[in-house]
Amino acid sequence: MPILIKDYNWSQTDNQIVVKVPLKGVHKHPAVDIFTYETFIKINCSPFYFEVLLLHPIDETNSRCKILENEAKFILFKKTAEHWDSLELNCSKESRLDEKKEAIKCAQLTAEKKAEDRWNKKCELKRSEIHKEVDREAKIREEIDGLRKSEIVKKLEDIHKNKKEKLIALDMRTGDTVHHQQRTKTIDDSSPPNINSIRTAGNITVKFSARHFPTPQRESQEAAEQEWLMKQHEARKATGFVEEDLRPEERNPQWLKDKGDDFLSKKNFLAAISAFSTAIKTNPKYFELYLNRAAAHFQMGNYYKCVADCSAAYDLITPALLLNAKARAICLARRGAALCKLGMLKQGYDELVAAMKLTPDDEELKRDAEMVKCELDKRNAVE
Repeated sequence: MPILIKDYNWSQTDNQIVVKVPLKGVHKHPAVDIFTYETFIKINCSPFYFEVLLLHPIDETNSRCKILENEAKFILFKKTAEHWDSLELNCSKESRLDEKKEAIKCAQLTAEKKAEDRWNKKCELKRSEIHKEVDREAKIREEIDGLRKSEIVKKLEDIHKNKKEKLIALDMRTGDTVHHQQRTKTIDDSSPPNINSIRTAGNITVKFSARHFPTPQRESQEAAEQEWLMKQHEARKATGFVEEDLRPEERNPQWLKDKGDDFLSKKNFLAAISAFSTAIKTNPKYFELYLNRAAAHFQMGNYYKCVADCSAAYDLITPALLLNAKARAICLARRGAALCKLGMLKQGYDELVAAMKLTPDDEELKRDAEMVKCELDKRNAVE
């Protein structure tokens, strides 16, 4: 369940709107989804969510969003220089939902049109470069062919001239004038042989086999490569499960959950995460898999992933009944603990209080909430 951000600040000038959204630890988050349109802005940084339906349209082309240390800062340019009485449009829930859907639809169409234009421009540029390259290569080949032919003709003429000079010198030494005249006439009448045109170039198609390495295959390196691949395979098996090696009965999500719980009890958290993740691929609607994987992530210090898994598990526990109150309380308590570890004491305390309402008899949960409340009071006193 996302945490909605309401305590934002905004200011304006004649041409700009500046919106500051507090997000603890946003610069360390692996994925931040930012959306800006003429009448709608939002930011999704799990588990936080912020959105505003704007009072007037903005210039989305020049508008931008900056991710700072602990906040997101929107800098929006007004389409018309006018004073805004408020940032958000005041309308009914139904109208708000319709405006939001329309904004998202228009933004998608605009993005698709821009992507198509970029793709067409890229293809056209590529075709133009190919034509230019073909023309350059044809010109180079033509020049090379001309040089080859002229060089061959020159060599043949030199051979013909040398032959004639040798025969003349021989006849002069022997004094055979008649034969000298006949041979000279024969040599003069003869011409260099016809030079056939050089054959045109062709293309050779080469097909490469699939490889796990970027370098070409070498017989001398084949044994070392196979040994390396085997070691990588064994390393993956040692940290959990290699999906292609599982037997059919081992693909049962309940069997994988039991294995993950066993790894969790033995504090092999990496193997537990691997087992729960493999089980989720086979049955993504089993909330206990997310909840138990969140526990492993918490022990590994992966607090953002713990929050995400707790949220996924909580969303799957529907409808909210008395029978599943304990499971929902565990989700909230575990998510609250992870938020506290991330330094978000206020949000973490709210989660623990919500969990206590579901399980009022849990004394350990009460103690944890009291400790967080004390730390929160100390922080507020210092500030």
